[in-house]
Amino acid sequence: MYKMVHNIKVGSISEILFIHQAIKHDFCVFRHFLDQSEVDYIITKDCRTLFRIQVKTAHLVFHPQAVIALDCRSHHKKRPPDLTIVDYFCFYYPDKDIFFNLPVFCIPPCGRISVGVHTSSYTIYQDNWDFVK
Repeated sequence: MYKMVHNIKVGSISEILFIHQAIKHDFCVFRHFLDQSEVDYIITKDCRTLFRIQVKTAHLVFHPQAVIALDCRSHHKKRPPDLTIVDYFCFYYPDKDIFFNLPVFCIPPCGRISVGVHTSSYTIYQDNWDFVK
């Protein structure tokens, strides 16, 4: 069903799935309503620690070594996402129904990461819902 949806709606569906998973893992989820913001959601478990989340969708078929470039346009802007505003990037792979929840501090300055199920240093972040600041 997911593959039949038009590309414009793919990001919205990924965000809905993120909300579902976050609530399932006992997070309170708040929507950020400003269109110009890099933050999609603000989540918390204890009402003291807030995490600013940017949800991204991998528009590629998942393979053992998928490369993601953060220098792509976000929200049709001409600039890359600001890594000082967001705490976590949550990448969703629709083919495998997998989230990679990556903290900003582990993303290299070039903005390109290689995420793979077996061969990547980012596999520890696969479906990892233990957010830490």
